Amino acid sequence: MTAYLSVRETAEVLNMHFMSVYKLVQSGQLPALKIGSRWKIDRGELDEWIARRRGTRRRWLLVDADDGLWQAVSEALGPGHQLRRVDFAQLADGLSAEPDVVVIDPSRDRHAALAALAVCKGRHPAPVTVLVVGQADDAVVGDALRHGVVTLLPAPARPETVAQLEGVLGWN
Repeated sequence: MTAYLSVRETAEVLNMHFMSVYKLVQSGQLPALKIGSRWKIDRGELDEWIARRRGTRRRWLLVDADDGLWQAVSEALGPGHQLRRVDFAQLADGLSAEPDVVVIDPSRDRHAALAALAVCKGRHPAPVTVLVVGQADDAVVGDALRHGVVTLLPAPARPETVAQLEGVLGWN
């Protein structure tokens, strides 16, 4: 059975003023359920929210990733992360889960990859966007940089390069 907390109980858990928690709930930053005029916070969802804010459980979205990229990221991340794979047509659905990191593979469709990158960069807050590239002078890199800062991951992706990426992002 799921335990629900009130805004005041949640404030005690988070060691925050109850109005600060209320603002997080109203803005949608903290998941909650409104029952009548009162907000209820699922204790399990609160624990996951806290873990994500600590940086221990990040949500990764792989866009148009082949099996090799999926395997490399899965192996490098281990069990503490949520990993999902979508194709370009499913990008909006994948972004609705508010991923922390979006890895885009442009090898099959460069134009769709650049469009996906633009969508990610247009979100607020924008997730960390990573572009898998075959060569440093790949033409897609120049096009991608026109959308703003983007992190590059060399292809083919290997678990050790994904682990290095986490290090560069300050997550390990």
